[in-house]
Amino acid sequence: MFIGAVIAWVLTAKKPQLAKDAIVPVSSGIIAGVSIMGVVMAFINNMLLA
Repeated sequence: MFIGAVIAWVLTAKKPQLAKDAIVPVSSGIIAGVSIMGVVMAFINNMLLA
């Protein structure tokens, strides 16, 4: 999270309009992707490796 916050801060300083348009959608996509991978890994762990 710290690295993401630093990237957002730098992007906001360098290109404020791009930051305004992109930070929330990109962050949401990363969070959703990690959540989906957690479900997939739980399925693999419980069904295929058990």
